[in-house]
Amino acid sequence: MIRIGPVSIAPLGWIVFSVFFAVLLPSAVQAACSQWDVSGEWVFVQTNNTSPRFTLQRTETGLQGSASYSHWVEDAGCIGVNCDHLETVRASVDATIEGNSFELTAYWNNGTTGLYTGKVGLGGRIEGSTYDKQHPQTMANWYSNRNAKCLTGAGGVSPSSTTPPAAGDTSKPPPIKAQGRVKGPPGTVVPESTLSICEAAWKARARNSPAAPGLEAQCAATGGTPTAPPSDAAPPPVKAGPRVKSDPAGTAAQPPLTICEAAWKARARNSPAAPGLEAQCAATGGTPTAPLR
Repeated sequence: MIRIGPVSIAPLGWIVFSVFFAVLLPSAVQAACSQWDVSGEWVFVQTNNTSPRFTLQRTETGLQGSASYSHWVEDAGCIGVNCDHLETVRASVDATIEGNSFELTAYWNNGTTGLYTGKVGLGGRIEGSTYDKQHPQTMANWYSNRNAKCLTGAGGVSPSSTTPPAAGDTSKPPPIKAQGRVKGPPGTVVPESTLSICEAAWKARARNSPAAPGLEAQCAATGGTPTAPPSDAAPPPVKAGPRVKSDPAGTAAQPPLTICEAAWKARARNSPAAPGLEAQCAATGGTPTAPLR
């Protein structure tokens, strides 16, 4: 029989307490962060294959900065094979960070407004969701490509940014892959910008955005001056462009493509406009068909 007396029980209790304290301590320290630093360069990796890049800086009222992303766009009325070009969309940005809650608004120069909300995790990684203010049904989830730094912890102690990660820490996000073509659901139409560069400059200055000087310089380069837009209403729907008639030989004009023929050609090019054209073709009761000419 093994005898367990008071002397043998005390060391056992101390060991159990030590292990319990060691397990809880890292989480308690991480959860104590009361102020996160989210300034600098960021990439938000979105579930819709888009990865906008943001630059944020602290101001007296919160956070402001700029953003940009690129996507493929089909040239209106194009009939040839190479009918797509890479378009870069830019924005001025306002953001706030309250405890672990992060919120950002991007005023894109194509007339849309992106709203981003998220939470800062224990390791500093930010995750959340985003949607287009003009088209709330267009939503995506996102995560940051790096971790935020904790400026102030419990008791005013600033944790070291060089502290090695805890064992088993998997908060580091995977490497960012090159983004592909952006394809929306069938029938999706990408709205064109309704703001001129001078109107965008006026709106940026009204928000006291850091992007205002650059937009004003571009406006001045066109010979214009910052001008208030007629309204901040959502942009009107994009109308179909005129049909392009080709007559390389200078003889008789070729008949225009039907909507179903245009849908077939767009799908053959793997164009981002293919889903929308196919939806329009289906609405007429037809199916995508190869042109006979």
